[in-house]
Amino acid sequence: GERRPSLATPIGEFERGALYELVGGRSSGRITLLAFLSSGCGTCAGFWAALRGGERLGLGGGEVRVVVVTGGPANESPPLVATLAGPDLTVVMSDEAWSHYAVPATPYFVLLDGGQGILGEGSALGWLQLVGLLQRAVADRGLDLRSSTATPASAALAGEGPSPDDP
Repeated sequence: GERRPSLATPIGEFERGALYELVGGRSSGRITLLAFLSSGCGTCAGFWAALRGGERLGLGGGEVRVVVVTGGPANESPPLVATLAGPDLTVVMSDEAWSHYAVPATPYFVLLDGGQGILGEGSALGWLQLVGLLQRAVADRGLDLRSSTATPASAALAGEGPSPDDP
């Protein structure tokens, strides 16, 4: 059959919800981009297409996990969201996430690191503007994202970053 994206609604406390588990909790160090998009937003259509098409985020080659966050099923159509996402995008439908991150409008993006919290956030009207926003956020923190975890650039240069043997 046809593959569908993961559509999950966090239940109970926000930190115990599907979104929290997807971003790896507070101590994973995994870089995650939360893309707050809606099915009815004209500007969001370009981001849905770019993310579905695997566009690169320009953050130094390290893998950045992308999780699209829509409103909950009461505010979005799950079949329409599934169509927009295609088979490969990870999608969480969560009104709670929108409240937790105080999302003012769509499209809105939050770059997270499980070990450092929010690395950057903001709105963008196009892909290049998003890439610039993310690159500035990373540069402002002095991070090296050549791997999938954020390491202070000074530690990475000195060989003090996480090793493959670290738990």
